[in-house]
Amino acid sequence: QDFKEEVLAFQLHRLKHSNSLFNDAISGLPQVMQDRMALYARMKIVRQVPIFSKAPEICVAKLAQSLINVVVPPEEYIVIAGEEGEEMFFLFHGMCAVWLPALGSGKWIATIKRGGVFGEVALLQETRRSASIKSLTYCQLFRLDKVCKHNNGTPSPHRSPSPASSTTS
Repeated sequence: QDFKEEVLAFQLHRLKHSNSLFNDAISGLPQVMQDRMALYARMKIVRQVPIFSKAPEICVAKLAQSLINVVVPPEEYIVIAGEEGEEMFFLFHGMCAVWLPALGSGKWIATIKRGGVFGEVALLQETRRSASIKSLTYCQLFRLDKVCKHNNGTPSPHRSPSPASSTTS
């Protein structure tokens, strides 16, 4: 019964927040154009982050191509304080809560909404996460994984997507 309710809640979420008008509008375009439009949409998301706002277009395009689409149900921890920062997240849709354990016994201190970004400090400074982030609603996120170099010099994702929660796009 709980699983059935979760499936129905997710379908309701998809109906309320689908991009069906956008998808219908571009569906008649050649696939190459559809892919370029999707890339430009992701580049816009990347450019919203101050550290990437003035980056060269080729750099932003590479980052946008590396984004992994992830859907998270309500009440799920996305990152946990104290973990190593292996990725950062761009919140495309939904709401998340921020919990800081450093404030005495811990405290919920903020809400992240559409367009928000989290995880960048731990990722870029190679430190442990200072806060936990929990989804309040269904959330569509784009995850940017830490990139390392293989012996042959080609970049590869440091961590592969979780099969349970990631979708390709």
